[in-house]
Amino acid sequence: TNGIYGLLGVARIQSNFIGIDADGVTPNGNVNGITGLTEISFRGSVMIGGNTREEGNIITGNKVGVLFLNPEIENIQAGLINNSFGTDYTERNVVPVTQLVAHVSVKKCLTPLTIKHCVFTANGIGVEMGGESTVDVQNCFFGTTRNNDKQLGRFTGSALYGHTSGDFKVSNTVFAHYGDVISTLTTSSITL
Repeated sequence: TNGIYGLLGVARIQSNFIGIDADGVTPNGNVNGITGLTEISFRGSVMIGGNTREEGNIITGNKVGVLFLNPEIENIQAGLINNSFGTDYTERNVVPVTQLVAHVSVKKCLTPLTIKHCVFTANGIGVEMGGESTVDVQNCFFGTTRNNDKQLGRFTGSALYGHTSGDFKVSNTVFAHYGDVISTLTTSSITL
């Protein structure tokens, strides 16, 4: 069901293939690639990826790539940095997934979740935000490569989707090949 599952109070998840075979091309997914549970003891720092592309993960083949599940994440520094969602190991080809819902889904995050230097294929929701969350998206590529020279899928849905109160902060990010770039119902604010 899950590639990685549990309380991620202090965690570094780096340089992995999650939901894809060791060849870096063939999908072999889970329902969720990474599921981070939270409780009152969930304190500290969670880094999925790292400061270099070599520390990033290839997260693909899953129904949901990264899921922060339980109601509240408090007093935690959480970052998804230099990861690739939905691509093969080259970050230039889409790995087909028949039931993809979202690459990242956040239920409630009381401190900002930083998503930086990531690539998302446009074959499902890029980032789904629920609860009173703040999601800070920086220097990412949705639906295109890091060089913005190749289409990575096409989707009639949204790159960023907020369906409860929360805040999206977006800077220096490229969006392509989505029906809607940002779709919100009751999101508190969007800063571009």
